[in-house]
Amino acid sequence: MDEPSVMVYTSGTTGRPKGNLHSHKSLVTEAPATGCEFSSSDNALSAMPPFHIGGSKAYLFPSFFAGASTCHYDLNSLQGYEEIWK
Repeated sequence: MDEPSVMVYTSGTTGRPKGNLHSHKSLVTEAPATGCEFSSSDNALSAMPPFHIGGSKAYLFPSFFAGASTCHYDLNSLQGYEEIWK
């Protein structure tokens, strides 16, 4: 559980990019803390990009942890979003 899982890059307070390494344990620990309660039968719709820490920590990791599905859609195009929920 302490093995590296994901590296998130941030500019921090210096403006110079640096990697912040997260372990599997930190992701599993933080997933319930988001306040999102997913179950394995849920479909989470995220408007936040999964490459952004907000999208990853708020939707992607918690839904993976619960076994739910996560759909990310292009905010520039609303076409086809109703197909997701059929």
